[in-house]
Amino acid sequence: MTGDDRRRLVRAGAFALLTITLLAWSIGVSLSQSLLLGGVALAIVPVLSAPLDPPVTLPWVPVRRGHGARRDVSRLAWGMTRRRVDPRVVRRLAASARTRLSNLRIDVDDPSQATEAEKALGTWAYSALVVGDPHSFRQRDVLRLVEALERLDVRRPTEGTA
Repeated sequence: MTGDDRRRLVRAGAFALLTITLLAWSIGVSLSQSLLLGGVALAIVPVLSAPLDPPVTLPWVPVRRGHGARRDVSRLAWGMTRRRVDPRVVRRLAASARTRLSNLRIDVDDPSQATEAEKALGTWAYSALVVGDPHSFRQRDVLRLVEALERLDVRRPTEGTA
């Protein structure tokens, strides 16, 4: 801030202090309250006369839309609030089941390994994920599927399933 800017700011502040104080006092406000209002005007002047910086431009960052993104978790949570579960929840569970079964070296899409997948998941969970309609799931069905997937974490790959 240069010297001219300071002088201009001091003049504007003094003018606001005197003008507001005299105006308030002339309409019947007590002297102490008039001085208080003038002080408020004096404090506001530097704020209003501050130079405005140009808007800040931030680099563009693409929105992450992968698994685990905040919107995805929010959508899945809201999908569980209705009587019928949103099919996206079921599709995510099915994808998780495929991943966990592949960690056990079981391919769900391979008909020769269907019995192994059914044995690993359980008969109901296997038929629900592979054959079932994702639009017909209820919350209790999702709970059963999650429990079946949690049981998969306990299993380890065996030598015979290579």
